[in-house]
Amino acid sequence: MTNTVDGLVEKIREQLSSRKRESEERVARIKAAADEYLRAIEADLVADVAVRVGLETQRSTSAVKAALTLRSLIESLPEARLRTEPVPQQQQPTAEAAAGEVHEEVHEEPRAPVAPRRVETDPEIEALYKEFHSMEFDSLSDGLFKPWAEEFACRARGLQARGLADGNDLLTRMFRVLTAKAFQRNTRDIFGLARSHHGDWVARAERAKREREQVQAGPAPRSVSTRIVIPEALRAAVASPEEDEGAAWPELPKLLAVCAERPLVLLGGVVKQEKLERLKKHLGAEVEWIATDNGNPQGIASLERRVREGRVGAVVVLEELIGHRHFSPVVDAARQVMMPIAYGAKAGKASIVRALQDIEAMLGKEPPAAGA
Repeated sequence: MTNTVDGLVEKIREQLSSRKRESEERVARIKAAADEYLRAIEADLVADVAVRVGLETQRSTSAVKAALTLRSLIESLPEARLRTEPVPQQQQPTAEAAAGEVHEEVHEEPRAPVAPRRVETDPEIEALYKEFHSMEFDSLSDGLFKPWAEEFACRARGLQARGLADGNDLLTRMFRVLTAKAFQRNTRDIFGLARSHHGDWVARAERAKREREQVQAGPAPRSVSTRIVIPEALRAAVASPEEDEGAAWPELPKLLAVCAERPLVLLGGVVKQEKLERLKKHLGAEVEWIATDNGNPQGIASLERRVREGRVGAVVVLEELIGHRHFSPVVDAARQVMMPIAYGAKAGKASIVRALQDIEAMLGKEPPAAGA
């Protein structure tokens, strides 16, 4: 039994060694043929260079023979003959025949490249592009450009969604032109230009068309109206009824006595010269108005200093025309020197009259500050 197994192992070993030697011999022949092919190619390259520089030389056919020999050896490999599907066998020269025969170099006429089959463009896309190409976008106003651009973009996206053939990429050209012109005009949110936009393209195109037609039609006609001209005298009486010259002013004897020596000062807002002159006329005394429409910190500081020095008879603060933080220093100074101070809102006649009456009442209770 042992002799039988040993004999079987030895036989397998001999077969493996034999197949290995055969494989090594085939590889050696292929390597030699490959080296010969490489030398032949190098010789052909040298011949080509010689021809280019004007030297006469004879082109060798050894490269062709070496290539045929190499191909024959490779195709003779057992593995190369194994095919998953049977194919028609072509008669190939053996290595010995290729080595013994002298083959003439065959020059084949170069084949013309086969042009890819041209994809036609759908007539609907061509018609849309022709309409688009005829547009003069640069002459459109910004109000018209956006609905026009949105209408074309949505129509193009609709044709894309239908899968129509666009062999010349006309729709892509439209998108690029619209994007560039929108960027130049700084126009944003044109529906249909972004890939993320989705929707009913037909409905969106119709909507853009309606918007465009509304802009082209212009604004709706304004209703007919009649302008009534109001006389200036009536306008002044209606606008400022408190300034009526016939309106009665209260008696203010104590205030007038104080203002005969020191002025009454209004603080806040913008100086209304006409109103200031009317106050002077009714009071028969000196009246000042310090404006604070631009802040005027210097004027406020000067008034505060004059109040502390006793050079002001009374102050009316127009609190609705000046911030509290601006007039509070004047109020503090007036309280320290016991000078009358009142509030006159926005300098309307009724507000001013109430403020003057308050000052008159204060003067009746406390003696006025001594003059400077």
